[in-house]
Amino acid sequence: LSSLVKPSLSIITSIGSSHLESLGSYDNIRKEKLDILTGEDKGNIIILDGDSEYEYSLKNRLEHKTIYCGTVNNECDFKAENIQALCFNTIYDAVWNNFRQRIVLPAEGLHNVKNSLCAFAAGILCGIRPENAASAIARFTPTGDRQRIYTTNNITVIADCYNASPESMKAAFGVLASKNGRKIAVLGDMLELGKDEKRFHTENARLAAQTADILIFIGSFANLCKDTLPDKKEVYAYNTDDKKNAAALLISIMKPGDIILFKGSRRIHIDDIIKEAAL
Repeated sequence: LSSLVKPSLSIITSIGSSHLESLGSYDNIRKEKLDILTGEDKGNIIILDGDSEYEYSLKNRLEHKTIYCGTVNNECDFKAENIQALCFNTIYDAVWNNFRQRIVLPAEGLHNVKNSLCAFAAGILCGIRPENAASAIARFTPTGDRQRIYTTNNITVIADCYNASPESMKAAFGVLASKNGRKIAVLGDMLELGKDEKRFHTENARLAAQTADILIFIGSFANLCKDTLPDKKEVYAYNTDDKKNAAALLISIMKPGDIILFKGSRRIHIDDIIKEAAL
């Protein structure tokens, strides 16, 4: 595809655990993602995550001009500073060279800050005025169930079940943790993780337990996740084909003021529970 498009600028937003099953290692995932450069002329631009060791380690090693975006690494070319999480929005300053632009992002989570900063940087590098790039970001709307946040019957729903990986789960828990109220997490399996899939699921269960008051696990790893948390009282496990009973449980326990996160790999169809619970 890159050879057909021949981009003058490319972006790799993250290198994570997704596709470990088929690619085998993080190094192979990085190599596969760098294939985006095959259609790009040498000397053109690649935007990378400056907070990621797998991406920042590429500094001065590519034949392309590398531009780094991040929130932590002070060596980044574009950095997000003064990040403020608000209800349904995030405000931050995009800082580059000696310039600063206030960004109002209609999305939550540090991962979305990084993604929008990459988009902002791409705009600047393509000659778009900073205020116009910021205005475009302010009109962003998520598609499908990619962290779609809304309120119904005084219940806040975080529908983030288009797909899932350990990294995106952690990001979703961060958004859930920022909300005030009783927190329920409905979590499906994470797929394509390879030989360490059990470890990823148990680690994810422990991380979820730090944020959610009630946990409902769905899928082949549901019982494993539940057994990982013997001291957690309100933990439930259902098979993938038992989502109707999971929805019935959710209906029986949810109440106004709750925040409910729905997250899982696409093939688990966690969105079925949202529909069944009429949320």
